[in-house]
Amino acid sequence: MTEDFADLITNNRFCVVGNSPKEVGTGNGPLIDSYDIVIRFKNYDTSEEFAADYGTKTDIWSTPFNQTQFYRDPAQYRASLCCLPLNIPRWKMRFPRTNIDYPLLGKYEGIVQYIPFRIFEEVWHQYPVGQPSSGMITLYWIYKILGRPLNKKDMFGFSMFDPNEPHHYFLHKENDEKTEEWRISTPTTHPREMEMKVYEDIIK
Repeated sequence: MTEDFADLITNNRFCVVGNSPKEVGTGNGPLIDSYDIVIRFKNYDTSEEFAADYGTKTDIWSTPFNQTQFYRDPAQYRASLCCLPLNIPRWKMRFPRTNIDYPLLGKYEGIVQYIPFRIFEEVWHQYPVGQPSSGMITLYWIYKILGRPLNKKDMFGFSMFDPNEPHHYFLHKENDEKTEEWRISTPTTHPREMEMKVYEDIIK
């Protein structure tokens, strides 16, 4: 049975693991796995290849259910999150089927927890151009639940789309109908300057 997201992060020591290659070579995997709660995003990879740096534990999974997302069994998580308010009709219209895999989202009916639309709109409107990343939206959601900044030492794998490195530490080649080449060619719509500003405002 899924547990309440707010209760999990309020009553446990948690960390958040982004998908940038920032942790490669750090050996932080055991430290990450030592937390009571580990939060990851989208198509994270905890296979043996990356375990030493990124760990293997995942308790909470957050995704916008976009077209690059593949199915993950929700039974493995204590909570599954949708970081877009796709339960609100006007926002569902804002994100059409060309962006969101609605059949996939439907497989999580009654399980997924949606970001409250007021919190989403608050962070969304801070971006005059582009849009916030899944990671940033989820961090902001946590920030609003806690009512205080998050601790920087509990953040791993965030580089705010550094132009000098790949966006992600992985490239999935299995369990996904999308090709590796399609993933690589998909441009980011997340402006680095805005990502950095919001991150610095809510992470101390």
